[in-house]
Amino acid sequence: MKFNGMNIHSSDVVSDRERIYATCIHLAGLCIPLGNFLLPLILWTIKRGESHYIDQQGREVMNFQLTITFYAIFAMILMVTPVGWIFVPVVLLLHLVGTITGTLKTWRGRVFRYPVTFRVIRSA
Repeated sequence: MKFNGMNIHSSDVVSDRERIYATCIHLAGLCIPLGNFLLPLILWTIKRGESHYIDQQGREVMNFQLTITFYAIFAMILMVTPVGWIFVPVVLLLHLVGTITGTLKTWRGRVFRYPVTFRVIRSA
């Protein structure tokens, strides 16, 4: 069975250890500046080979954080116009709401896919 492009098997049971670690990867995305992708990258790299769930969620976090970083850079460039002054708070709100939502869903052991995200890092 596929869920938003991710292979999920009904036999896949997420252990508490996987769930907590994946939650930490999502939550690590709140570390800014630039920590929003460095800390999740380190955490994901350490455990991605041990768990399919951690690997999936780590990829998702990395894609989202890289996308947010791109949006933030773009918004800062646009700050020479009034559009940029509107776009910056929107990006910050998207980052905050997205990361908290991902953290909460993962805490419950669910597979979470961030919206409006460029899928740069794909499954092998």
